[in-house]
Amino acid sequence: MEDDLANLNLNDQEDDPVTGQEEDDEGEYEFQFCLIGRVLKESLVHFTSLRNVLSELWHPIERVTISKIEEKRILFCFYNKIDLKSMLDSILWFFNQHLIIFHKLKRGDDPLQVPLHYMNFWVQIHDLPLDQYWKDTVKVFAPFGYCWVFKKFSLDGISL
Repeated sequence: MEDDLANLNLNDQEDDPVTGQEEDDEGEYEFQFCLIGRVLKESLVHFTSLRNVLSELWHPIERVTISKIEEKRILFCFYNKIDLKSMLDSILWFFNQHLIIFHKLKRGDDPLQVPLHYMNFWVQIHDLPLDQYWKDTVKVFAPFGYCWVFKKFSLDGISL
């Protein structure tokens, strides 16, 4: 066996050269399925723990690459739009009870310069009187952004 390995020569076979993927200029860009984020915490976050925990919790179809680009900025790259949408629609935006603020990168965004000050929230209000649904609720929450009011009525345990 040692003689076979000693006589091994890679130049004996002619292989086609490996070519890289061509860049597609038709709407493809580097950060198409990427988010930039930061954990709202005064002290530094243990990056390895964050990467392992979030990649396990999100269960992407393909995978997610989580990279530290600054002390408080983290780049989350998904490899398809389904994984990205699934993550954005989930409520797993916390790490060790600290909120993670995300921003979806758009064409031309610099991941180091994107402001990370805002986050969308879903707020559920329970046991709101029926006459308070529209006017007062919209007046209170509309200044903060979008306001959706869903009515759910219950008659003897039957939801309508």
